[in-house]
Amino acid sequence: MARVWHQELFDNLVPHSDYLGKFRDVEKTSRCLNGYDVRVADAVAVPHESVLEEVDTFFEAFRSMVKVLDEIWRLRGGAYAVEDIDQVVGLAAWAHREWVRIHPFANGNGRTARLWANYVFCRYDFGPVVILRPRPDQPYGKLSRISMKSANHEPIKGLFWALLAKSYPESADIMPPF
Repeated sequence: MARVWHQELFDNLVPHSDYLGKFRDVEKTSRCLNGYDVRVADAVAVPHESVLEEVDTFFEAFRSMVKVLDEIWRLRGGAYAVEDIDQVVGLAAWAHREWVRIHPFANGNGRTARLWANYVFCRYDFGPVVILRPRPDQPYGKLSRISMKSANHEPIKGLFWALLAKSYPESADIMPPF
């Protein structure tokens, strides 16, 4: 799914079609990305030789967390508590953070990470949250780098809570205080 997102987002925008939906790995990629390592400001993504293993670990953990959250969501049947929503926000933040940390593509990982977060929000009865023109010196960029470097999704989770509250002001009674 992420590879398709990447292909569709960047079709006709990359210097070579080998970049579309291809991970930075050792043997199973195009010659353009073979051995390609990534640095984002002062944060370093996982080495290219670990990308496939890290992506597999991501999907295994993601599926496991979704399975648990799906069951909670089914049992609640629309009567969600703050704790339930916090688990959704936590999963969105975790998925975003892990995707940015792994940085499986040569470029477009932040956009794909935001798609992961919004996929989670939409799956659990919210619409997408809006992050306008993310820039490195703005809160989103700063918190993404902190999350990428620290192995901690809490900074981005706080931002996602704020974005969720901004996107759904009518739900202020279920949002935690900031």
